[in-house]
Amino acid sequence: ISENPVQILEDIFNQTGITFRQDHSSSTQVDVQSHHFQCYFAERDLVTRVLDEFGRVTATTLWLGVSGMINMRTYQESGSVTTDAIITTSDMFGFKLMTNPLGTSRFITDKARRIQVDYGYDFQENIYKTHATADINSNSLCDSANASGVETEIIRQSKYIMEADTASYYLGNIVRKATQDEEFVEMVLPMRYLGIELADVINVRHPMLVSSDNLYQVINVGHQYLKGRIKVTGARLLTLSA
Repeated sequence: ISENPVQILEDIFNQTGITFRQDHSSSTQVDVQSHHFQCYFAERDLVTRVLDEFGRVTATTLWLGVSGMINMRTYQESGSVTTDAIITTSDMFGFKLMTNPLGTSRFITDKARRIQVDYGYDFQENIYKTHATADINSNSLCDSANASGVETEIIRQSKYIMEADTASYYLGNIVRKATQDEEFVEMVLPMRYLGIELADVINVRHPMLVSSDNLYQVINVGHQYLKGRIKVTGARLLTLSA
């Protein structure tokens, strides 16, 4: 994976004959036209397993849409994101706010003060030749996690990453989620919001939320057709700052 991971995902779809939609992808990724496919496939593997790892590396949500095509959307931070819907208290039948502060175990999620990504795998020697690291000495978010009492570390490995830029990109995606408080909203909405789908970004306005501009990415959608309602769960967008 090198320079433009989303374009490489598209290449895999094309090579395997899988139909896909790109219109949900991050505009910053779509705008990059050139890329190098520096992956090395040493053995046959399931395309779903390959795509799962590529999705984790690139922070891309992949899902099968009602059209039968693969949909994909890369994670966008609040400063550059396109909002798909604005939801206010007048739209809600029910609302729940859930938080997951650092140093607690309310939800099962990986938190760490040190993150390492091993890459540059040598298939002759069967070892990773190099790694990228974020810790309390090099990253302010890791330092904050350490101050909150987090003592664990995360190590991820990818045989598909061959160069430093993509390893750094992967590292940043892990740091963003593993070193910060998380916040979730759960809402019951009328059927006019039926168009909301996985990975959409919504602006939620509610008195329980401090700001009037609260952006969340949809992580779960449940349809209650007999009641004429849908249940939406969103995770607050996080910003990476090193």
